[in-house]
Amino acid sequence: MHKSIARGLFYGVATVLILWTASLTYTFVKTALPQVHWVVPLFALVVFDVGMLAWLKVFLDYAQGSGQRAVALIMCLVDFLGVGLMVLSEILLGGQTMVTAPENLGEYAIWGIAIWTVVNVGAIIAFHLLEPGVRRTMALRTEMDLVFDEALKKLPTKRAAVSGQLSDQLSDGMLAQLVSELATKTTPAALPAAQNSNGKAVSMASDNHQGAKDFLS
Repeated sequence: MHKSIARGLFYGVATVLILWTASLTYTFVKTALPQVHWVVPLFALVVFDVGMLAWLKVFLDYAQGSGQRAVALIMCLVDFLGVGLMVLSEILLGGQTMVTAPENLGEYAIWGIAIWTVVNVGAIIAFHLLEPGVRRTMALRTEMDLVFDEALKKLPTKRAAVSGQLSDQLSDGMLAQLVSELATKTTPAALPAAQNSNGKAVSMASDNHQGAKDFLS
């Protein structure tokens, strides 16, 4: 009973705190980017408040391997610092007159929005690259590249060892092709058959035979 009440109180306080910091983050980003649509500052919560909780959940339940767990934990802490920067900037620069804000706090906070955005994008890329299956694939491809490079280095040596045999086979093929082309070009074309005055073909062999008979007689 008491444990359930304590759990309820804890998550209730945590929810209120997150809503409080998220509202301060949203207000400051909206003030820093006055010309954007009102929905755009909500996206900044992914970089700060929501991002902090998301990276924590990823670290606890989703990250695999030391690389992914390190990225998730580091980004949870980084986004926590970003939430602190947004909250501090909005409270001190939001119009209060009781405390003098640091001179460059607004400048740091504006830079922080850009820097935290880029860092979170880079962390997502790094998290994907550190996935065990991706690391295994990259390692195999690296070894395959090394084998390929080694094969290229050995290719000239092995080519020199068999160059004589290969050149003989190549030259034999070229010679055969040359002979074939020369034989084709030097074959005489068939002579056309002779024709008489009527356009009919006349056999040259029969004419020669008849002339021989006349000479003998």
